[in-house]
This record gives sequence, structure tokens and C-alpha cells, in this order.
Amino acid sequence: MQKLDVALAHGELAEASLAALAETLPAADLTPLNRAIDAFDFDAARHAITALQMRYTTEGST
Repeated sequence: MQKLDVALAHGELAEASLAALAETLPAADLTPLNRAIDAFDFDAARHAITALQMRYTTEGST
């Protein structure tokens, strides 16, 4: 997720990182991220990544 976040911060898309997330996470969890990317709203996409990181970090530590 970090590589994707950094790319989005620079107005770029790390397609390999996005594809890896798509293989790893449930599609429903990626919907906000995909919608933001489709709308070229990279700030919203970065917020979606942060939410995913928080969710899976929290779930992984319980």
C-alpha cells in the first residue's frame, strides 16, 4: 500500500501495487479506492489507502 500511496501523492498510479491489493483484499474493501482512482481524485484515493491501512493494521493486531 505504501508504494501506491507514494505514487498517488505524485499524481501517478502504481498499477502493480494496485493489482497486488486487488489479489489480496476483498473487492468490497477496494471499492472506495477504485472509485477515487477512476475519478482521478488521488487525494481521496490516498484517504482510502489510509483507511485500509488502519483497518487491516487494527484487525491484524487483535
